[in-house]
Amino acid sequence: MNWFANRTRYDISHSMSRLSQHLEKPTKGCMAAARRVMSYLAGTVEMTLTADITAGDDVWDQFVDSDHAGDRKSPTGTRSHTGVITLLNGMPVMWKSNKQPVTSVSSAAAEIHALGDAVRYSNCMGYRTEEMGIHVEWPRKIMIDNASAVSFQHKTNADSRLGGTFDNREDWIVNMKDKSKVNGVKVNTIYNMSDILTKCHAPATFNKLVGLVQGRHEEFVVTICLV
Repeated sequence: MNWFANRTRYDISHSMSRLSQHLEKPTKGCMAAARRVMSYLAGTVEMTLTADITAGDDVWDQFVDSDHAGDRKSPTGTRSHTGVITLLNGMPVMWKSNKQPVTSVSSAAAEIHALGDAVRYSNCMGYRTEEMGIHVEWPRKIMIDNASAVSFQHKTNADSRLGGTFDNREDWIVNMKDKSKVNGVKVNTIYNMSDILTKCHAPATFNKLVGLVQGRHEEFVVTICLV
């Protein structure tokens, strides 16, 4: 199941991330949850990853999101969860769902940690694409639904209450604030498809997010680009 979660099934990535936190001391409830994931996979075998054929430049859509201490009963306690997803011509090509390394003091701090991860993945993918001889547009746009994180990336929050929370000399902060490489863009939460990688959702919301990723997001991308 971890192979599927990492390679072809972004929709179970968050579930597998949560289950993996219980490997040291698994419970009967964990086994029941694992069976539910297997049942879901068996019932959605027709799900595929598809991309549109384009004659011009490739289109990249990158989204990042985070919850804030949304799983306190898990073995990792109050640490927030990061979700990152990248689409190439409408098809998911990279996604991550993992716990953050530290406990964030606020939702803004959690989103900034998530944005830092997204920048790292974005830069790595951009460099690899360039090494293959493919043109890459810099800075790369990353969509996030938290205004504080966007403000932090653009260096417009000199009087922020987050003062002292982050060391601006750290490499990941310097990389995140490099405007020549990344441009954080505020997007409405309902259009942020990476939300599927951060928390548990009701069936209706989960299905909507899956549909958003599965090629039915064009109308939202147009809206995002106008923000």
